[in-house]
Amino acid sequence: FRDLYLRGGIQFDARSNKLDDYEEGTFTPAITFNGASSGISYTSGRQSGIYTKVGKLVTYSIHIQLTNKGSSTGALQVTSLPFTSSNNDKYTPGSVFIQAMNSMSTLPIFRVMPNGTVMDCYQMISSTYSTVTNANCTSTSGFLISGQYYTDQ
Repeated sequence: FRDLYLRGGIQFDARSNKLDDYEEGTFTPAITFNGASSGISYTSGRQSGIYTKVGKLVTYSIHIQLTNKGSSTGALQVTSLPFTSSNNDKYTPGSVFIQAMNSMSTLPIFRVMPNGTVMDCYQMISSTYSTVTNANCTSTSGFLISGQYYTDQ
């Protein structure tokens, strides 16, 4: 096999269906509670994210684990996604693996919020979404989160 290099992208037809935007990279996600992060610290090597962007579709994978959840209170969020999400009024959920959580009725649902670089987190309790907060987390809580969302960039 030989390597194939293309300049200017791949044109699929006479319309504007040109694949000319591909990017891979890393980012550093962070946890906040109601937007604050007082005293939060992470396990070494476990505050990382990778992404692939093809056109306007961003695919991400996050590994984040606490060594101290700090003193901030309120709703759990993951911040610092690599691109601002599209402002399409649709939330995009990701899949998740968790460890060391308190009082969880179901697995948490992380979802990318429109027009931002933030994911919020909910759980289902009696057919109703309930916010996951600092009270649900321990100082060793960890998350593996993966999913996709659209950007306008």
